[in-house]
Amino acid sequence: MAYNIELHSEPEFSSSSVSRPPSADWEFSPSPPYTMNYEIGDADPSNFEIDTIIHDYITSYADSDYVSFKIKTSSLVTLGGEAYEGLMELEGEIQDAQPTGYVLSEENLEVTNEVAFTNLFLALPGLYNFKIGFLVYGVLEDDSEELLDTKIYFFRLLISGETPSESVVLSPESLNFEHIVGESLPASQTFNISATGTFIIGVVDRFALSGGNLVFQETVDGISKYQGSDSQTVNITLAITIELEPIGYYTGFAYGYNAAISEWLPLDLYVQLYETSTALLTPTFLEFSAIKNIREAEAQSVEVNGPGTITFAHPTWIICEVIYDGFLKSVSIKPINSDDLTAGTYEGVVTLTLLGVDYEIEILHNVYENVVLGLSEDSINFTKDHDTISTFYESVDFQVQISLDITYYNYKYRVSNSRVLEYLMGLFASKATFFIGEVLDNIMKELLSVSLIDMETLANTTVADETAYFRTYYAPCEVDLGISFLHKSNPELNHVVNYTDLKFISGRKPKRMFTDAILLNYYGEDLRVTPSSYAMFNFYKESNHRLRVYKNGEFEYNINHAPGYNRLFGYRHKFNTYSPGDVVEIRLYKDYEGFATTSWFDDSANYLSQIYRVFPESNQSFHVAWENEHRVLEIMEFTGEFKLPLEYDNTTVKSYQDFLEKLKKVDVKRTQNMFINTGFILKENVKRIDGLLSAKRAWILSDSSDSVVELIPVNKKFENVDSTLEIYELTVEFNINLNNDSEIHT
Repeated sequence: MAYNIELHSEPEFSSSSVSRPPSADWEFSPSPPYTMNYEIGDADPSNFEIDTIIHDYITSYADSDYVSFKIKTSSLVTLGGEAYEGLMELEGEIQDAQPTGYVLSEENLEVTNEVAFTNLFLALPGLYNFKIGFLVYGVLEDDSEELLDTKIYFFRLLISGETPSESVVLSPESLNFEHIVGESLPASQTFNISATGTFIIGVVDRFALSGGNLVFQETVDGISKYQGSDSQTVNITLAITIELEPIGYYTGFAYGYNAAISEWLPLDLYVQLYETSTALLTPTFLEFSAIKNIREAEAQSVEVNGPGTITFAHPTWIICEVIYDGFLKSVSIKPINSDDLTAGTYEGVVTLTLLGVDYEIEILHNVYENVVLGLSEDSINFTKDHDTISTFYESVDFQVQISLDITYYNYKYRVSNSRVLEYLMGLFASKATFFIGEVLDNIMKELLSVSLIDMETLANTTVADETAYFRTYYAPCEVDLGISFLHKSNPELNHVVNYTDLKFISGRKPKRMFTDAILLNYYGEDLRVTPSSYAMFNFYKESNHRLRVYKNGEFEYNINHAPGYNRLFGYRHKFNTYSPGDVVEIRLYKDYEGFATTSWFDDSANYLSQIYRVFPESNQSFHVAWENEHRVLEIMEFTGEFKLPLEYDNTTVKSYQDFLEKLKKVDVKRTQNMFINTGFILKENVKRIDGLLSAKRAWILSDSSDSVVELIPVNKKFENVDSTLEIYELTVEFNINLNNDSEIHT
């Protein structure tokens, strides 16, 4: 049977996303490469549409482990091989799904990609290459992605025609605007346009231009374009829309084309929105230093966060300048050249005024000669105080010779010793340093025996001890310092700086001290004692004075003391009249003139003090004394258990008699150690135990005997801090120096 099927006069295949067979590759229309044209001065062209059929990756990878497929995009514009930003924006279904990616299905493989052109009026004439990249990823079950394919669509844009001007230059290079929200907009500012013939200038629409012969053209993508001709001065005004913006910093620009160097020249615009008129200055204190003829003080900046034009008043030895760096506003402050200043310390105030309000910046400037001594010429220095390292400056054509004329003293009878030392040093980068205290620490006398301070016992041994038990230590070391700057080739350029009668005490500088009164305890921490304890209150004092003793915050009694020609003292205090829980305080006062009132004595600015906290007594009590870092005697009562093990080193020889080997002992050397537990001590007292373990020697003292046991601390380590404890008990190991080979301690 015949079928009469009527065919279309122009037969063709029908097409649908369902019936279409898989594409062998991507399809683009128009096909790449495609070339477009643009004439300078024309409006930006309409969006460029690219009809796209995506390869069917779902079918191609049907047997793979991928659970889905997605496309991500990239774009690049180049001119003459150089990247060029800001001329295109990619739009369409694929771009809308970025940055996570366009997920493929069998129904969404036909899409339209669009290229929107922006700010072509800013572009230079030339052939621009546009590349759009499509990156295809396979997604696994764990959501990880693997790159499967990359397709590039490529087209060209030929920009031709004459530039609007042969030459356009904008000046100045930047302008700053400040505005307090809710108040009147800031006044217009002006800038200059240097041009020959007609030109086009663009400005972000946060601003408006006026004046000269400018004529507004259009606003495209947030940029307003104006046309003018020849050189002129124009006004730029902040738009009222700035009131709608949040508080903060904003930037903008104006552009004019300069054909002479083939680029658009910008005028940078900065806007700072403030909520109030109050300004914040950071910092408000500046410290400078200069060494005459060697190093000048460098400028420092104070950031100013607040509206208003800055005016300032300052000392004559200060130079100030307002600096604008983008939207940042600051004041540069610098002392004048040190040649115009004498050596010394300069203090002053720089006053900045903004919107009628004054803000102060304190200034400290130290001007030095060639020597930054680091040492005090008027008060005591400490040999292990690293802040006293001296620094010397000169050109590298010099050497520095240090001369030390040293007088140091014995513990007993204030016998003096003299020593002269000289050191020759080169300069590196015009600088040399010298630590005088370290040299002196190696020379000064040590407390080799408690007999040097007449303290073989804790008991009173003189009539004066019945009133107040004081012992005298060494006198501070005295140094005359000579610093000679010796020129390597011309002796006529040599020069010398001298310092006399510099005084030193051994150790680190205590954290708090007065010029005429020093408590010789570096940390100054509270100390644990018991009613059976003795303690040494060690101090430096120059003139007649009184110590004051307080119990639980209440004044108990004075201890009068006349130093005479001595300076370093130890006061022994007994705690037998106190009960557990009491807090005892001994105060050392600075000098005062006239009559001191009770309120003066109670003012902590006038005294240094040591606090003792009374714990319960124990069955054991050993008073261990040692030479601390200041080379004075420290005492702590140990209330824990103790052990006194003996060790014997036997020397034997073998002999033979009647064909038998016999062993014969010919000598024995006896050594004895002592292990003592501190008993409970304060957490802060661990620092004092460290001082004991660092000491070269120690002693056990008693109030019932003048027999002194000499000890050597030998611990190699101990538990310094345990965050779970508030009080500690530590065991300290000593070697005992026996007085003779037959002596033992029990």
